[in-house]
Amino acid sequence: MAILDASHPVIEEFIWCKAVEEHKARALRDAGFDMGVDGRDGFSVQYQNANNSVRVTDEFMEAVLEDKNWELRAVKTGGLLRTMRARDLMRQIAQAAWECADPGLQFDTTINHWHTTPKAGRINGRTHVQNIFHLIIRHATLHL
Repeated sequence: MAILDASHPVIEEFIWCKAVEEHKARALRDAGFDMGVDGRDGFSVQYQNANNSVRVTDEFMEAVLEDKNWELRAVKTGGLLRTMRARDLMRQIAQAAWECADPGLQFDTTINHWHTTPKAGRINGRTHVQNIFHLIIRHATLHL
């Protein structure tokens, strides 16, 4: 699984990387290349075995709802690199997901709010299966 924060400076490229490869795969298939799951030409398509997710915070989701700007920041320094409408970024996420089922969303604030061992440090990455399993365990322990 690949996860990138919604504030990462190359988030737009990440959002579209798999959809662009899907477009390429369809064009190659339409041109007669063997693009089936075990096809001899499918190896040229990148990211097909990846599960991409954009990590969003409550702050980002509120910016989407309130049609506010969202800041893309340098990873190492935190310096502001670019500002864009949060809704525009969310629309790109939705469009790319509609085209190729990725990226998904990871809700950073919620994941860390529900963290069962916060003394171990914040959670920076988690698979969807872990999220579901965590909820099942949490539900089971609340009802014992």
